[in-house]
Amino acid sequence: MATHKIPQYRRQKEKNGSDRAFVVFDGVRVHLGPYDSKASHEAYRRCVAEWLAGGGRTNAPPDSITIVELIDAFWKFAEGYYANPNSDTTPELACYKQAFKPLKALYSETPAQDFGPIALKAVRQRMVDTGWCRPYVNSQVFRLKRVFKWAASEELIPASVFHRLETVESLRYGRTDAPEPKRVLPVEDDVVDATLPFLTPTIRALVTVQRLTGMRPGEVCRMRVADLDMSGEVWVYVPEHHKNTYRGQSREICIGPKAQEAIRPYLRNLKGYMFTPEQAERERRELMHATRKTPLSCGNVPGSNCKRRPQWKPGERYKTQSYGKAVAYACLRAFPAPKGMKGEKLKQWNREHRWSPNQLRHARGTQVRKEFGLEATQVTLGHAQANTTEIYAETDQQLAMKVALKTG
Repeated sequence: MATHKIPQYRRQKEKNGSDRAFVVFDGVRVHLGPYDSKASHEAYRRCVAEWLAGGGRTNAPPDSITIVELIDAFWKFAEGYYANPNSDTTPELACYKQAFKPLKALYSETPAQDFGPIALKAVRQRMVDTGWCRPYVNSQVFRLKRVFKWAASEELIPASVFHRLETVESLRYGRTDAPEPKRVLPVEDDVVDATLPFLTPTIRALVTVQRLTGMRPGEVCRMRVADLDMSGEVWVYVPEHHKNTYRGQSREICIGPKAQEAIRPYLRNLKGYMFTPEQAERERRELMHATRKTPLSCGNVPGSNCKRRPQWKPGERYKTQSYGKAVAYACLRAFPAPKGMKGEKLKQWNREHRWSPNQLRHARGTQVRKEFGLEATQVTLGHAQANTTEIYAETDQQLAMKVALKTG
């Protein structure tokens, strides 16, 4: 969280000798009463406490702040609030950034206190027209409501503004023009196996560990040796940070012998992250050198043609986006489109022959549920509630058919 320099208790000398105390916040002078009086010191402490509670700013009059100013004030708060202990911002910030786009496009200079339910519905309709699916629209509208709730708690707008927005209900299934999202299905093992040869060893290890443990993509990308308990036959990985850390929930991931074998080559880095883009880039260059057709006497050799100040440097760890892009690129190579395919047909082919790391989690959940039941799946995936596990673990239709055959 940001720290602010506290304004000083100051003295204003008067000609008649009745000096007054004052304090200055953001260029605005606030008079506190007779200098060095008990009441002035109490007023000073109260003003400073309110100033700090407001994030180091004075409250603007509710009728003067516009939507864009409200967004700016919330963003300063959100950058500190939606941050991990290691100062990395959470994906929630990116979601807010997307939610603000239609709001600013329609109501940027509108006074915040004039923003009502009809205005929120207009913003929601713009989201629908953009092509956002129904659950995503609902979640983005909920975020906008949360912004106005925060603004009311900071006395930037009247609380009645937020209460009016609360009357806007979520879009219901089958009663809106917003499309429904495509269900994320488990990826088949043979599809993953066909993709593995086109991945660097580092990304291949990421995929192998995730498909054997059911981790979230962010959890496997953040793996460190310091977070591993390797004292037992089954290793236990406690992520430094995970999706529900802010809720106070713990997360312990069990790693069996097969996943341990994939991890062992990356246990050398005792302080940093295990799977790094730097290592993957080194592997990629080594493969290019091993398969080069130009003789070594011609062209560049390893170590030459290196820029002193490159525009891009590998990060210290993989992000979920870069991990997903690496898998998507390998899918393009593993499943090349037929010759002559162009335009929309080519895009459709690429979409149909591409899988994402999150599908590995769905596949693991489905496998565990089929063999060990729903409770074991819930523990494996780290869900607090079983209804969340239902989303990630497909039901065993063959089991339902056996029940119907015997009892129905």
